[in-house]
Amino acid sequence: MFWDLSSFYEMVQLNKLHGECKAVEYPMSILNVCLQSYRWVRVLSLESIVATGIFPIDGVLAGSFSATYEVKAYVAQAVKRVTSKHLMVRISVHVDDFAQEATADTEEKLAQVLVESSVDLKFELEEGLDQSVAPSKCNAVTLSLKATKMLNNALGNFGTAASAVKDLGVDYGAGKCFLKKKASKSKQGDSRLELSGTTDSSG
Repeated sequence: MFWDLSSFYEMVQLNKLHGECKAVEYPMSILNVCLQSYRWVRVLSLESIVATGIFPIDGVLAGSFSATYEVKAYVAQAVKRVTSKHLMVRISVHVDDFAQEATADTEEKLAQVLVESSVDLKFELEEGLDQSVAPSKCNAVTLSLKATKMLNNALGNFGTAASAVKDLGVDYGAGKCFLKKKASKSKQGDSRLELSGTTDSSG
């Protein structure tokens, strides 16, 4: 499952960032320099007109040389709590995108693991870190049509939109192209999942 957060960098709480970085033994001397720069005065200007400067309270500058490292440290503890609870799940972070992976012996087990860990991850991100999930950019990808249908049903109360793709990465195999075959399959059943509802943070 692929997650995208709205205004992730802008919503990072600097005081919380300091604590999270310290917990994972991030180089605090480098962090402190960067935190000072994030709090520098900001001004808006239009030609010769300059507004009164404001001092930002929160937010990490996406262009900072250390920003990607800082946000990974920011979410490290939250991700660890989820993966420690759900041992079959792996979560990786790239910029502001999260990839949540799992494998299981059966489609039923796979759907169960993904749904339960998704609820916990969403809770950690929104309640623990005050982040906002971007529903239209979240996607669930499976290699099984059965798992796709099960996720479609199970994620009905998850509060996000997702799509599922069958046979990911096998457009070509044994020297043959399967694009036409896959296109004909897509006409028979749209795998787009339109989900709505609220998250029960109790899991």
